[in-house]
Amino acid sequence: MKNRLFFVVSGEHRTLPHAEIRAILQAQRIDFKETAASTKLLRVTADPSALSAVASRSVMFEQCGIEIAATSPGKKRLLSLLSRTNLSRHFAKTRSFAVRSLRIGGALRYINRASLEREIGAILHENGHGVKVNLDRPEVTFLCIVSSRGLLLGKVTHSRVPG
Repeated sequence: MKNRLFFVVSGEHRTLPHAEIRAILQAQRIDFKETAASTKLLRVTADPSALSAVASRSVMFEQCGIEIAATSPGKKRLLSLLSRTNLSRHFAKTRSFAVRSLRIGGALRYINRASLEREIGAILHENGHGVKVNLDRPEVTFLCIVSSRGLLLGKVTHSRVPG
């Protein structure tokens, strides 16, 4: 089953991290379709096994995971979409979570990241049916990526970034 996946990559080179991920997926014979690429973000549609393949072989990825929701620029759009989305599958066997955010390229400076994390966390907590927020050692981390193209919320499955 194909899912929408995201890869946050190092921004030290414009094209090399994306090329590395594409090469890994091709070498592993994982069928994928690239849906978007920017300086620090690559989005694809592929089997979730692509996440482990890249995480175990790439030196240029920072975080990757399963995309939950994406909207055009605007915090209210994302929050509205999340409040209408069934998120239960993202909380299976989970006791705690945290929400983090990443702004790419100085995009949408009017969005306060701390406020965004709290508001997304409140919606996730409400839909998580008793799953607790744990900012220090969460079992699951959700990442909101803020870019000039819009906002993306994903469930992080692999990370080289502490916290």
